[in-house]
Amino acid sequence: MNNVLAHWFNYRSPVGFIETPDDLVKKRYKKSFGSFFDSDNFLSKTAVTDAPTAVLGRRGSGKTAILYHLKHQGPYPITVEIETFSMFDEVASNIDKKLTERSISHGSFVENYAKVWSTLLHTAVICETYDYFRNDARLHDDPSIKIIESFLQNSGLLKVRRAHSVLKAIVRASEKYAKTFYNVEAEFDFLADFLDGYFLDELGYSAAKDALEDLLRSNGVKALIIMDSLEQFPVNRVDMNHSLSGLLHFSGKLKRALMPIDLCFAFAAELHEDLKRASSNDEKDFNAVLTLHWDVEEVLHICAHRLEVFRELQGDFWQKSFKPLPYRVSRGDLWRYWHQFLPSRMTNRLGIEEDSIAYISRHTQLLPRHFINILNEIISSAISSKEMVFPVESTTVVDGVRAVEANICEGILSGYEQKYPEAEATCKILCPHLPNVFNRGFLREKIRDHGKGEVPDVDTVIDMLVRIGAIGAVEKITKLYVECRFDYTYNGQMPYNVEGQFGLHPAFAGKFRGESWNPKDFEMAKPVYPIETFVGHRPGTGRLL
Repeated sequence: MNNVLAHWFNYRSPVGFIETPDDLVKKRYKKSFGSFFDSDNFLSKTAVTDAPTAVLGRRGSGKTAILYHLKHQGPYPITVEIETFSMFDEVASNIDKKLTERSISHGSFVENYAKVWSTLLHTAVICETYDYFRNDARLHDDPSIKIIESFLQNSGLLKVRRAHSVLKAIVRASEKYAKTFYNVEAEFDFLADFLDGYFLDELGYSAAKDALEDLLRSNGVKALIIMDSLEQFPVNRVDMNHSLSGLLHFSGKLKRALMPIDLCFAFAAELHEDLKRASSNDEKDFNAVLTLHWDVEEVLHICAHRLEVFRELQGDFWQKSFKPLPYRVSRGDLWRYWHQFLPSRMTNRLGIEEDSIAYISRHTQLLPRHFINILNEIISSAISSKEMVFPVESTTVVDGVRAVEANICEGILSGYEQKYPEAEATCKILCPHLPNVFNRGFLREKIRDHGKGEVPDVDTVIDMLVRIGAIGAVEKITKLYVECRFDYTYNGQMPYNVEGQFGLHPAFAGKFRGESWNPKDFEMAKPVYPIETFVGHRPGTGRLL
């Protein structure tokens, strides 16, 4: 196992790779996955205890890690993994035509799609459950096993377990049904009748579904269906939205039915509002969603957990020179741990002294990926110097942040590429001319002077920049910082006053404004400090530090 971990935790990436390692979540490396994942935090524990139907988070927030943590740490000996995008696309392309050709009413779309997803996902669970129980000698003559086996035989799924094969079986049987009973080539809306009739009764699906529930309940076993994130869900494709509407409707019904089956899928928070519009009843469909909003303490704990894996792999120097985190970690423990590697006070690019953790944190959007990238740069730089002097110098921290600012911004912008395709071009045009603090009037002038017809009206620009987290609403200006509220710390969209003051996010300032900016007004040059503004049942401190 150490050889496997050493590939992911090395001198270039001592805090580990930013991606969830797909190979390690397979059965062969199942035990290694715990080394990547810090389960001792609010969101990880909530995922296991609350069994959410959906995990909502921005790119780099750890959606995949949470899903696989739920798989490995949750009470689910039976799991089904769905290849999300291709499955959505196949449901959309194979089913939408059958639902819409010569259809008189669109009112049945959601229910029809929900039935497709119900049949598809329940059948996939039936397949996995049969594999799980069929060699159990105690259940050799169990009638539920026999019923399930008969259904799998009738539907051609006895030897095939992939969800795509389940869908193809549904499509194949539906086409046969249409030709046999209607003498047509699937030219009108017959699918609901087909699912309620032929597939359920003729093939034995209905009986198999009942047998599935009996088998799971009688043996005290729960099953989990996981569908990984759709980072670039094509919200402009009507058929994909129909497919999504059906899945949301089905997931809500499954949750309320109290079945021994849980479904959890992950979606990009950048598309949250679009997803809500696809829902037929967002109050029901989104009532069991886990939103991934991290605070600084949680992310620092995640990174410390990962750095401890590296230290354990790399020998005596790391073992003897630094103190690991205690079993029960306080806020002070975290800061003391990281100040072994980072200076407690440092001088930033503007020549202002501040805490190094504050400096790093305010250049992120509170995503684990951002911290991992920055800390990898800082610590690996110190290691490559051969001297390994810790805590590092201020310049090492500044250089580490500068090295990944562009990558941080590119990741943020790519997450919003569908929603705001003009975002990057707008930032390139405007950010070089923005101070740390500005108002609507100032932005209007810069649009007039530098827009050249490529930038839309000022209020549209403000809303877009707020939503992507490039600018925040100024809360107050202190002796050291410009404290701002940012949209990425809110569940839903952050309210703001368009006539108020705005602050430019430090990462966007670093990428698009660079080092050439020479502020004349000291107040406008103060560092922007994002305030934590969590909305929900989790208590928050209201500040990063």
